[in-house]
This record gives sequence, structure tokens and C-alpha cells, in this order.
Amino acid sequence: MTLAKKTKRTRKNISPLLEKILSDRSNVVFNVPKKARRANAGFFDNPRLNKAIIFKYPNFEMDIADFVSGDGARQERPVETCLYFPYDSNLPQDGGHGVYLRESDFAAKLRYFIGVDLESVTPENARDLELLGLIDDIPSLDPFLMRVKFDEADVEVDGEFLGLDKVEELSIKGIITRDVFPIITKAFPETVIKRKSRSLADFINGLWNSQSSEAAMFIEAFGLDKSQSNRILTAWKGVAYYEYKYAENIKKSTDMIRWLQSKDSEPYDLAMFGHLKDLYQMNRKATIDQMKTLTASTVSIFKNYRDCHAKFLENKPDSFRKFLQNANENFWALGFCVNALDHCNYLFESEVADKPGMKLRYDQFEAFLGKIKITIERNINPETHLS
Repeated sequence: MTLAKKTKRTRKNISPLLEKILSDRSNVVFNVPKKARRANAGFFDNPRLNKAIIFKYPNFEMDIADFVSGDGARQERPVETCLYFPYDSNLPQDGGHGVYLRESDFAAKLRYFIGVDLESVTPENARDLELLGLIDDIPSLDPFLMRVKFDEADVEVDGEFLGLDKVEELSIKGIITRDVFPIITKAFPETVIKRKSRSLADFINGLWNSQSSEAAMFIEAFGLDKSQSNRILTAWKGVAYYEYKYAENIKKSTDMIRWLQSKDSEPYDLAMFGHLKDLYQMNRKATIDQMKTLTASTVSIFKNYRDCHAKFLENKPDSFRKFLQNANENFWALGFCVNALDHCNYLFESEVADKPGMKLRYDQFEAFLGKIKITIERNINPETHLS
């Protein structure tokens, strides 16, 4: 699939999705060429794969609320992973090819477009295939989550590729430990902990390794399938991480919605486009509604998590057991919700907040709404938006 026509483009007319893919700010993008230059090393062993810009895009078959709370079969990974190979690495905005990790002919397309054969595992491509699999198994490309995933698989990756702030990493781990601590002390007698670990702190640290005896013991205590230990514990850490990230950005999201609802968002040259005023009002209202729905879905998941956690501490473990059972679904839904809101905040700061009186021209406002729309849509088809 060709993502964009091979014609010269200016920054002004890049499609909103391609602009997002080229954004260093987005946590759903992993720009391998840029990171490789910064690390002065290749991320993948195959140099041709190091030309890829990896990005995530949502593909929910149902509403997020239904996805999280509904019964029956669920879409396990509703966020897709794509490798974007620009025609010219120096001009990635001029278009290129996209190859999707989960499409049936992924290997054939990769071989056709860049001449790399990943059809079967060989000593030369084993690590590259493992890296792609790990990246595809998380809903966003936040440095903290990538570090957790790589560490769990015991895959070494140069820290320069992730750019994870150590202070932030310790803060996030501290928050997760805060949630785990009362559950461990309530669920396990001290004598049991000492049989498995030297101390309570050692037991909690053991949960960071999903293959540890502590992790197996924790999962077994809730009557859950031990083979799902890795998925459940990673998802729980992910939910806690997204809660931390959401709390950091909620004020910005609120400010953006408030601006959209105010007169300040009315373009200062709207009178010149009187015939489009109804369309402007309709688009603005649709964006406000989408932002509110996205925020409400996010808050609902966190509220459910906190309620289940509190009930466990009140000796009502069933709710928390169910939360753990469904943690992966919550994790993937939050991956989309939190990062969509985060990118909206970035767009608001970079395209609105620095303007005098936060006023835009009509064309600027329409372009801004277009970027917001592509960010919060839960069913993205890159071919539609980038061809």
C-alpha cells in the first residue's frame, strides 16, 4: 500500500495523519531513523528496517465503553501497528509505503517494498522479529511501557532509543508499588512472603518480572490462569501508568474543551465565511462531543479500577479479580484514550495557545479541527487519510 503520492509536498498540505506520524511529540510514533542517529547505532539488526517509522493507529470494532465492560469475545488488540517506509528518508513528508504487522501478507509486502525477508525465523532476523512482536503487543509507544516490555522479555535495547527519564521511571514505579503494597499485605500472610522472598519489598520487586515465582504466586492467588501472568501484570502496570499520565494532562484537556466552548474559539474572520457558519458550528460541536466522550471513557475506566481496588481492601475481592481478568482490555482502551488526549493537548499548545488572544483564522481553525478529528477517531484507515 502506498501511503501518499510521490509528489513534492509542502509542510502546509501534509495530511493530518502523516503530520502526526512525523511528530516527535506523539507517543504513538517511534521514529527509528531519528532515534538511530541519536543513539549512533541501529535499533534493528537489519539496516533496512532502521529506515522505518513505526506508528500505532486505532481500529475499534465497537464503542470503547462496550469494549471494556461488555461480555463475550473481545478484540484483543484494537490498536494496529504499521511500519512506514518513506520513499526518501530525507523527505519523509513526501510519502512512502506502509506495511501492517498483522496483515496476512506482511512478510511478502516487506520483501517486495524493502527486500527484507521475515517469512521465517533465522539467526539473522530472530531479534528483529522479537522486537516487532514486542512492539505490536503494547497499545502505545511510550518509553516506560516499551522499557517494561523489553525488560520482561529480557531483550537489551540501548536506553538512547527510549529516552526514558530515570526520575519519571522511579515516580511511575513508586505509584504502581503504592497500589500493589496494600493488596500484597492483605492477600498474603507474612510467613508466605518470607518463604518466597527475603522481604515484602523483594516480593513486590519480583512482580516486575512476570516469570518470577512471586508473579506466579500472585496470579494463582486470584485463581487466574498462570499462563496469562505476563499479560495480566503488564496490563495492570499499564493501567497504573496511564492513570499517572492522564493526571498530568487532565487540566490541559479541560482547558482545551473550555476554549472550544467559548467565544474565543470563534475565528476572527468568520464574518467573511458567513455561508459556512452553520458548518463551522456543526464541526465545532462534533469535536466538543468527541472530546467529552473520550474523556468520560477514560475517567470511567480509572474509576472502575479505583473502585475495584478499594473493594478488595474492604475484603470484597471479586471485583478486583475481575479487573485483573479484564486488565488487558482496559490497558488497550486506555492506550488509545490517554494518548489521543495527550496529542490533542500538544496540538492545542502548539497551534492555539501561543496565538494572540488564542484566536485563529477560519482556515487555521478548520485545519486544527481536522488534526483533532484524526487523533480521536477510533476507526482509522491510513489508506483513506494518507493516500
